[in-house]
Amino acid sequence: MHHLTVRTLLYGGLALSIAAGLLTLAGSTPHAATETRLDAYWQARVAHDMPRALQYEHPKQRQQLGEKISLARLRSGIKVTGFAVLDPQALQLDPAAHTARVEMRLQYEYTFPSMSPPMADRTLSTSTVIADTWRKERGVWYHVLQTEVGS
Repeated sequence: MHHLTVRTLLYGGLALSIAAGLLTLAGSTPHAATETRLDAYWQARVAHDMPRALQYEHPKQRQQLGEKISLARLRSGIKVTGFAVLDPQALQLDPAAHTARVEMRLQYEYTFPSMSPPMADRTLSTSTVIADTWRKERGVWYHVLQTEVGS
């Protein structure tokens, strides 16, 4: 009886170890890795922490635009105030292209430039749906900042 209890404990411990390993692997799936970085990026945007948000932008884009221009783009008159992934199950991964896309609703405020007197310093709050794009480079997912309308 004692021998059976020890064996049961050993197998039970092994089963728990395997289960813990599977849970760890589940958190490191491409979906989970992308969702984690997506959330961190948009949290930085909501906090208006542009240097931190810039670290999630794709390195090639940062290199092409330059850090000053990239930061200026992120600091434009638009301030993100909230975000929501419309359907977490709809994260579209394309392993061959190393890209991911997801539809999101962004809440934001836009402050009109002071050069237009009737709207001077007026803030408009609104929301829009975007297709957020991410690209995997050397095992890390990076946000692809939209540089043109429709891109």
